[in-house]
Amino acid sequence: MLPKYSLRLAGTHDSPFCYDVLVQSMKTYALQTWGVWPEEEARLAQATDCAAGRMRIIQLDGVDAGTLRVDVLPNHHQLEQLYLLPQFRGKGLGSAVLVDLLACASIKGFPMRLRVLRVNPAQHFYVRHGFRIVLSEPERLHMECDHSS
Repeated sequence: MLPKYSLRLAGTHDSPFCYDVLVQSMKTYALQTWGVWPEEEARLAQATDCAAGRMRIIQLDGVDAGTLRVDVLPNHHQLEQLYLLPQFRGKGLGSAVLVDLLACASIKGFPMRLRVLRVNPAQHFYVRHGFRIVLSEPERLHMECDHSS
């Protein structure tokens, strides 16, 4: 059984939390891929997304557990961020969120797309949920899941 979670809109005050989740989720893979972590750029991007209302905070039992950003585009939903703090991984929370996102996209008749760094083992998580690689680049894999038909 997948855990029950809630989402709340991130505000500007959530920017430090969102940046921390990003660091704990992506810094290792960025360093493996590019040899550098773009700290200022990453902080600014998280702050901008929070201020613009594009970021959601994933909560489990009222505790902030991760971040979510999905862009609804004219022909698909683009999963930009689904990051969980380490202590919330491996408990089905990411699966619960992703299953709901895929159902929402399917109801609207849209595929879900994402990009994942090639060195990031999260690609296997996405494959388990029905994503397939549609484009392979040296640094990234572009993946899609289409349950809309």
